[in-house]
Amino acid sequence: MLLIEISGVEGSGKSSLALSAAQYDPPVDYANFDGNLWQAAGRFIGELKSKEIRVEDFGDLGDDEKSKQKIDAEWNHVRTWLDKKLREEKGTIVLDTFDYVADLIKRSLVVGFLQGEELKPNAHAPANAWLDGFIARMKKSKRTVIIMNKVTNPWEIIGQSEAGKNQWGYNRDKWVRALPQHFVDTLRYAIHFSFFTTATIYQPNAQAIENWKKAVEEGKKLMEPKASATFWAEYTESKPNKLLVGKRVSDPTIGKLLDDEKIKQALEVAALLRGEVVP
Repeated sequence: MLLIEISGVEGSGKSSLALSAAQYDPPVDYANFDGNLWQAAGRFIGELKSKEIRVEDFGDLGDDEKSKQKIDAEWNHVRTWLDKKLREEKGTIVLDTFDYVADLIKRSLVVGFLQGEELKPNAHAPANAWLDGFIARMKKSKRTVIIMNKVTNPWEIIGQSEAGKNQWGYNRDKWVRALPQHFVDTLRYAIHFSFFTTATIYQPNAQAIENWKKAVEEGKKLMEPKASATFWAEYTESKPNKLLVGKRVSDPTIGKLLDDEKIKQALEVAALLRGEVVP
């Protein structure tokens, strides 16, 4: 199996990258935790219709986020679905995004958290035990598992423009996964691949806007210039081939990112060592 982590800020292409697994290792069982799937799903209509992408919607707790009954029902839904999907023989599981599960775990398994009480020193032990067991089951599964994470605090002011406006930039050293620290630490030793996704936005230049305005005034038909985005992913961890760490891939797909010949050879060796039959 493959264990993949995709981290990035909102709108950086995480969901599109994960959905592309339908073209690499179908079927995709997609746990839609945060409801943002449909923003990226338009380009995968064919795979949705053919059931190469199968979506499981999980509810937003909303006003019931402190209801023990609602939380227990949602937690049971998540665990039952995961247990079933990890036992299947092929394809990909996508958890989008895992911080929802992490929050659900705290509310369900950490005694006193839901009530806002002062936590005992070992209060997180049941949650940590479940997370450790979850990683162990993922590693034993025959399926590819993609864990998606949101990132907090990645932006800072890096300078000022000539007009005196603040210029914001991305600081890779300051990004923080929205996950329990215990899980981050444990995941570090289990992950096969980790990618960070981002998008660079290009605004239309002044000349393009001026040309459009002139065309409108002259009664000509010319599409209004609009901003465009370029998406890319960077390897931040690659156990089969450490030399890939830091490499960036434009317009990434799962197939593109995993199609390196050395990676394929390393994964084939790993499968043979586990006693699996490699075609």
